[in-house]
Order: sequence, then structure tokens, then C-alpha cells
Amino acid sequence: VDGRPLDGMRRYIHAEGHVVWFRVAGAVIRDADGNPAHCITQFADVTPLVEAERRLTRALAA
Repeated sequence: VDGRPLDGMRRYIHAEGHVVWFRVAGAVIRDADGNPAHCITQFADVTPLVEAERRLTRALAA
């Protein structure tokens, strides 16, 4: 609520036990007086991207 947008990666454990990665982005929407009125948050599953980056890193290190 300090005015800075949220943007980051989060790791979660799926109910089936495997790891999933999400990019999380969000922002506070303020009213005309500058008070927090709404929050917009977006989650995007980036697990395939993270896995591909890890495979590439391992391949380049070999």
C-alpha cells in the first residue's frame, strides 16, 4: 500500500507435490483522494520458462 507496484516470482508447491512458479504483479488503485480503493493482482504460471532456463544453464555449464 506504499504506492510501489508488486512484481516478482513466487514458488509454490502444487497439491500433487510438484513445484510451480508464478510471476506475480499487482498494483493499488487509488480513489480521487489518494486512498487505496482497489487492488489488481495478476498471476502467470511461468513454470515452463523457469524449467527451460534451468536446462539451458545446465547445458551451458557442461
